[in-house]
Amino acid sequence: MFLSGAPARHHRHLVRQSASRVHVHFFVHVHFRGQLSAMLVVYFSSATGNTHRFVEKLGLPSARIPLRRTDAPLKVDQPYVLICPTYGGGVSLNHENSRPVPVQVIRFLNDETNRNLLRGVIAGGNSNFGPDFCRAGDAIAAKTGAPFLYRFELMGSEEDVETVRENLVGNAHKLGLEPLTAHEREVLEARRAETSESALRLDRLRARYHTV
Repeated sequence: MFLSGAPARHHRHLVRQSASRVHVHFFVHVHFRGQLSAMLVVYFSSATGNTHRFVEKLGLPSARIPLRRTDAPLKVDQPYVLICPTYGGGVSLNHENSRPVPVQVIRFLNDETNRNLLRGVIAGGNSNFGPDFCRAGDAIAAKTGAPFLYRFELMGSEEDVETVRENLVGNAHKLGLEPLTAHEREVLEARRAETSESALRLDRLRARYHTV
């Protein structure tokens, strides 16, 4: 059994179901790359890179749990939200034992300091797994007592990215975390504007070739 010890505080969260995925409207915190330090996102991503791409699109400060056991372990010293993919699937259908939480994440959370600083969980998964969609989030929340905040499919949609980003930044206080400074908000807005402009250019390019 992993993740023994005192559970994190519970926080209210709402679950909204859609045709393809379940969104758990959380209210969390983050951490920024470079000079930003008010919040932190810790994540694990396998070699497929789906979770890594999701975190990259968030544009928020982040720390990655190492993929290889030979790499130096990640140690955190501030509250964070964990973003984790789900491994395996189908346990609810075939009743076989599955291990939805990556072993690297288990190892990270078995560190008492890391575990005690966990403030929420966001999980990725594959809806083809049916009731086991994003089961890693359920497993981690059950073991730690941290709230399961949001679920997204594979690398997430633009809507997923925007929802997670806005809630992390706008509701940090609900988990007792420091809000972003004015400068940090300016950095985030600049990155969002750059992303929006890139998306507009791509849309124009697609429209041009579609009419040819």
